[in-house]
Amino acid sequence: MTKFEFLPNETLLEFFGYLNGIDIYYAFSGLNNRFNQLIRNIPLHANFQNVKSEVFNQFCTQMLLYPSIKDQIVSLNLSDIIGTRGQAQAFLSMFQLNEFSHLRSLTLVEIVSIDGEEMKSMLESLSNLKHLVIRKCYFSEDIQTVIMESTVKMLTVSMLYYDSMFIDKTIPITHLTVSESCELETLYEFFRGIPLLKYLKIERLSDDDYNGFNHLDYLNDQAVCLRQLIIHNKDWFQPDLYELIFRQTPNLKILTFSVTYTEHGIFLPEQNKIDIVGADLWEKMITVLIPQLKVFEFVFEISFYDLCQDKVLKQFKLFQTDFWLKQHQWYTVCEYGDKSAVIYTIPYCLNYIRLESDININCDASINKSKLHDNITHLNFCVKRVNREMPHYLSNIKLLRLKLKFGYGLAPVVFNKQALQLLEMSVNLANIKYLDINHLVHIESPLILLQILKQTPNLSVIGITPQCLISSLTSDELCTYFNKLIKKLLIFAREGLSSIDSNKLIKLCKTFSNLEQLQCSVQHSNDLMFILEYLSKLSCIKIKCSEDLHLSVEDLNEKLQELGSKLKKTFLYEFTSQEDIFKNDNTYLDIWLNYKN
Repeated sequence: MTKFEFLPNETLLEFFGYLNGIDIYYAFSGLNNRFNQLIRNIPLHANFQNVKSEVFNQFCTQMLLYPSIKDQIVSLNLSDIIGTRGQAQAFLSMFQLNEFSHLRSLTLVEIVSIDGEEMKSMLESLSNLKHLVIRKCYFSEDIQTVIMESTVKMLTVSMLYYDSMFIDKTIPITHLTVSESCELETLYEFFRGIPLLKYLKIERLSDDDYNGFNHLDYLNDQAVCLRQLIIHNKDWFQPDLYELIFRQTPNLKILTFSVTYTEHGIFLPEQNKIDIVGADLWEKMITVLIPQLKVFEFVFEISFYDLCQDKVLKQFKLFQTDFWLKQHQWYTVCEYGDKSAVIYTIPYCLNYIRLESDININCDASINKSKLHDNITHLNFCVKRVNREMPHYLSNIKLLRLKLKFGYGLAPVVFNKQALQLLEMSVNLANIKYLDINHLVHIESPLILLQILKQTPNLSVIGITPQCLISSLTSDELCTYFNKLIKKLLIFAREGLSSIDSNKLIKLCKTFSNLEQLQCSVQHSNDLMFILEYLSKLSCIKIKCSEDLHLSVEDLNEKLQELGSKLKKTFLYEFTSQEDIFKNDNTYLDIWLNYKN
């Protein structure tokens, strides 16, 4: 700390600009007069998402003691997601948003403690607010009503639907992001009801209502201000719809578009049609409808039967004519294997990729292949057919999933030494924070998992099956790494922890004694109480309740009250029902733990 104190104020202020304002006060408040002066005269970005309760309480206490801190806060992130449930409500019980007079950016994630009318009142009082992010907050009023009279110019929401949108009114938004899903008709309503829109990003554009309305009704509602459009889809989209969309965006300069398949979407040869990736179609639309386009980024991926490969590759090659290479300098890379092919512009515009060992790369010789995927942070590493060197090296992966290669049935594949060697040659493991081991992947030996963990110093989250976890507990060295690294553990299985006998459950709790978050299945309430008692640093746990777990609210209250008195902890819990991909209703129990004040 002594050397740090010798740094000039300018350097310290630049350093503080990269930190969460809450962490700045937690680390530097009260150290000495100089640091107190510095941190009380800088703009603060206060992000409460995933903040521990003691840090949350300390910062709120500081604001109550020194109200001027509220004037420093320019961005605020409040969340009630798992791990921080109740913090947003606690914060809003102590402070009103209108007390933050310099607030320019506000993010609300899974907030359940305020309704739409309160939200509207808060926004009307924030005269400097320009950026609003609302994710999974379900207000009784429409988003339109909430933001209509606000000063917000940049809006991010999870979903927007036509029936909750513009009714003879316009919204003064210039930048809009829909982070989950948006229907086609709602897209047209954006063009009609947000005339100042310059930037639009949609993670998934649905054309389910393609025949449900008249597209011609919208052709006069051009988005003349729109300059940048980003659309990512995970399924096919009717090719003829793009002409209708681009007719309404004549001044578009930047277009990012992707259609990708990771688990499904087989292209059938008898359809004899791949118009979505037709280079001639795109060339015509760009030339006639969006002639001002300067930047075009795309990813088109097709899964097919073997006899279609030549047809697809021939179509892809049309993206390498003079129109693409000389006239616009839009260079493309084609990757293909025996089951799929993908073509994309460089740089690769997505942050995720599926990596297989049967992929071949075809691109211009001048393209540096080693830099193709520098922006990718999420990787599905498909471990089937690991029989030769991988074509990529991925240096910035944060989330790694070990998966079965698509299309090879349901028999588990073995992740062996050969697969590990290919992984090490293809991926820089040092940056990985989240390791997900698919239930159809069998780790051949705990020593292989140990070799992975030795190379992942930043790993803090792991998803694993009970079988793999139990076998891993036999290695003391691997258990040491688990204890040192893992803060969040997700145990994926249909069966619960009852398959782990009491001795192994004790070993599990000792191994993961530093665990802060846990997700698993439980069949017996005694197992749940054991976990809550012996994982002393646990802040939250999510339980998938089995059919054998007969735990009433009365029983749970009694057990948690008894355990809380013993441990001097308080418990907050909630039962929820969720539908899985097989349309089965599953019951989950979320429990949050806090020490008593």
